Amino acid sequence: MNASGKRDFRPVLGLLALIVLLRAALALRLQLFGDEAFYWQAGRQLALAYSDIPFVTALLTKLGSGLLPGEYLGVRLMFLLLGLLTPLLIYRLAREIGVGRPWLAAGASLCMPLLALNGVLALPEVPLLFAALMFILGGVRLIQSDGGRGWLLAGLGAALGLATHYRFAVVIIAAGVFVLGSRDGRALLRHSRVWIGIAIAAIGLIPIVWFNLGHEFGGLRFQFVDRHPWSFQLEGLVQPLVQFLVVTPPLFVVLMVSLVHALKRARRGDAVAGFLASMAVVPLLIFFLAGLWADLERTSFHWPLVAYLPLLALLPDVLDAWRGRRWYRGVLVSIPVVGLSGAAVLFAWLLTATLPAFLERHSTAKWFPANFTGWQAAADRTRYWLTETGSDRVMARASASPGAARDGGVLEGTQARFAAAGGDGALLADNFMLAAELDFELQDRSVDFVLDNSLNRKHGRALQLAIWQRDEAALRAAMPVTGLLVVEATAVEFQDRPAWLRRICKLFPGVEVLDELVLYHGRKRFLFLRVHSDGKHCQLPSFAYLDEPFAGDELEGEVVVSGWAFNDGGGIENVELLVDGEVVGELEYGAAYPGVLGVFPGSTDPNHPDVGFSGRWDASALPAGPHELAIRVIAADGAGRVTEHRVIHITGQ
Repeated sequence: MNASGKRDFRPVLGLLALIVLLRAALALRLQLFGDEAFYWQAGRQLALAYSDIPFVTALLTKLGSGLLPGEYLGVRLMFLLLGLLTPLLIYRLAREIGVGRPWLAAGASLCMPLLALNGVLALPEVPLLFAALMFILGGVRLIQSDGGRGWLLAGLGAALGLATHYRFAVVIIAAGVFVLGSRDGRALLRHSRVWIGIAIAAIGLIPIVWFNLGHEFGGLRFQFVDRHPWSFQLEGLVQPLVQFLVVTPPLFVVLMVSLVHALKRARRGDAVAGFLASMAVVPLLIFFLAGLWADLERTSFHWPLVAYLPLLALLPDVLDAWRGRRWYRGVLVSIPVVGLSGAAVLFAWLLTATLPAFLERHSTAKWFPANFTGWQAAADRTRYWLTETGSDRVMARASASPGAARDGGVLEGTQARFAAAGGDGALLADNFMLAAELDFELQDRSVDFVLDNSLNRKHGRALQLAIWQRDEAALRAAMPVTGLLVVEATAVEFQDRPAWLRRICKLFPGVEVLDELVLYHGRKRFLFLRVHSDGKHCQLPSFAYLDEPFAGDELEGEVVVSGWAFNDGGGIENVELLVDGEVVGELEYGAAYPGVLGVFPGSTDPNHPDVGFSGRWDASALPAGPHELAIRVIAADGAGRVTEHRVIHITGQ
């Protein structure tokens, strides 16, 4: 690199250093995303493959956690390292193909918001992208040296990618299209070293083959059958628009022009350009076509990232070809301005998850980062209940339970019974994600069993829980069981929550509601249940809904409050209105509300259909500003539950 090139590269190195610092700061403070916690959990029980992906992601979490045990940064440490190396590999690829100003390729990669964030989270996309770059760089060297160099790098990259995720298959398919579909590609097969590279790549298939042969093709079935509807979805047609926005418009346009240039050069006999074009076109086509019939429920907009890697390496040549054109400077400026602005938004969004006070004020926002919040608090409350072994101490500390007073807290009379029943017993969670998060946060105590939740199947983790003998089948085999069950109530759709709790009652005839943790005005809720398989009474929490006022309403003077409430354990005794945690009045209960039973057809509340409540409240005494409104529902058995937290705004007089 000449002196001018070194000077040009300095801003990119500065940008990379800044982004790496931001990544590390987030990785240090951000609570684990649910999938991250599961991969950490898998890392504690290393295997060649798991029910959804092979072993590399779990191994990386284990290596990092070995250096920084019990730390969020430890789980993400190896991913941060790979994220740091990724733009450097893009730079190396650009140099390998001989483009001018290869530092532009590395800089452009940092201006793609998703790549700017690459490495913050311990997810398989990070090693997958790194492996793809290794493979592409090795492939370019093979072509340039006519099979003499790059075979080892390509083989190792393919092995790493295949041992990371099933999705790496698109990279192999893209390479296969080039090799079998072009004269230069077929010529490579004459070289013995290429076949050695293919043999090395095949090693990466061992985990996938081993797991699927041993588990009735459960991994393949989830990735390619169970998670997809395989029916045409019209919304899949918007994928190009989504990519246009995700990549950012100016960068997307330049990358597509880079692809067109590569295809033109390939037609003129440029084998390297043909290879890079194939590595871009084939994944883009596969993901677009698959998106018309495949899974749209889970995040998939990041899948085509692998297709942009070769195009980023070609980008400097396109920009150089535009030098002197009137739009050149505008493009050169708009790529970093728009891209880094998008990256800043993503970084800011993740940062909000580390600011509880900020989240309290914005709990109703659609962008609320629910998957990154509440796990520490849930684990603290779990630890509280697990460590209470004496009835006197439990009763003395009931009011000290974190958030007890604010949330309506620990139900009266249950603390002593919990301790008297024998201490902690088994620890259970009602879904795989909650179980993994509790395992990480508690560290010295693991969840023993996980209930059969639709989330487990949706994310392909039900089979893995069965392999670990932590699923509901293992629980039934271990009966009788007594212990603490933690339920992430807000992980279940509101209309499905009563049925889910009634199902728990069928599993455990003895259920007592010990506590409820309400976070961010009800955006996240966790129930803590004492369960015993030989009990005779199942206590169910009450359910309620406020029809009015709505969250965010601006109110003054006399306010109308109305809604409905029911309890499947015997009905409702009365309903109270709370403002800022204080009771301000009792609401009239018993109005006809037949629509509730239509939404909750399994409800056994004897008061149906007369489960409505209403009342009026004078808000004029409150100072102007935000206030939290909630209702307390008192069941026939005396158990109270504070619910329907929402922030309203009192206007000035």
